[in-house]
Amino acid sequence: MKLFAGMATGLGLLLGVVPVANGGMAPDPRPGDTFLGKSDGISYVSDPDFAAMAMSLEGGAACPDAPGKWRVTGGGFELSGGADATQRIVSSAPSDLLDLYGDDDSVRDDFWRIGAVVSVGTTLTTYVTCAKWDSIKQKGIEVPGSSSGERKHVAKCGRGEISGGGGSIGSSNSYVSSMFPKSLTRWSFKAFDGVGGIGGMNNYIVCVRNRDFEREKRAFTAPANASSDIITATCPANRSVVGGGVKSGGAPGDLSLRTSKPADDGDVDDIPQNGWSVRAYNTTSDEQAITAFAICSK
Repeated sequence: MKLFAGMATGLGLLLGVVPVANGGMAPDPRPGDTFLGKSDGISYVSDPDFAAMAMSLEGGAACPDAPGKWRVTGGGFELSGGADATQRIVSSAPSDLLDLYGDDDSVRDDFWRIGAVVSVGTTLTTYVTCAKWDSIKQKGIEVPGSSSGERKHVAKCGRGEISGGGGSIGSSNSYVSSMFPKSLTRWSFKAFDGVGGIGGMNNYIVCVRNRDFEREKRAFTAPANASSDIITATCPANRSVVGGGVKSGGAPGDLSLRTSKPADDGDVDDIPQNGWSVRAYNTTSDEQAITAFAICSK
């Protein structure tokens, strides 16, 4: 289990050093990882963490040989169990292993990190997708403060196409509400900021040159004051999912994300390469439009 006392600050999550229960450094994300398989040169890894009490919980899943030739292309999460209405995702981002764990650079290409606030009995499962492609570049943008707690930002790939992305909002009572590929070169991130627009906020994208991807999507609706079903945007036949996300049709803060992960369609191999599944909690008294996105190999 990877846990930290209180809400992690945005700065702590960004630096890769998060206060943990025993006061030490953030733990090595690699122990406990499950290799889920490989398809089209993309590997899939997950790691579950269980909360025996209400807490701030950190999860991480690393590329198969991290640090090594496999590098992060995307990542995601799933919250299951516990009191669904009280949970929230505060960070979903590519991360770098520390020198302590054998990595001598500062590139965010080794694992995917999730920060969440969860209730008793919740399992946080972190997912990472990885490849050995040349010209994979992770990019993080610090978002300036704003006059409103409803915050949003669009990051762009200077060259290449987006394979995945995420974001973080580092203040108490904040949460991620939307993160998705607005196009194959732009990544949109929305969050509700519990301190009215001055909390640390960052947008993350992973860009790949010399690769072409397809963007698939599926629209659905979240009922009022409740969680949606899990909905999957499916890749075309003989294509494998690289990354994905979920778009909220309302304002930042109308939805609180619960699932954004690679998905298996029930075929014989059990590898989650077939699409991207999402679920969100609707915080409003009206139905909310949601769109699931899958970024697929081509």
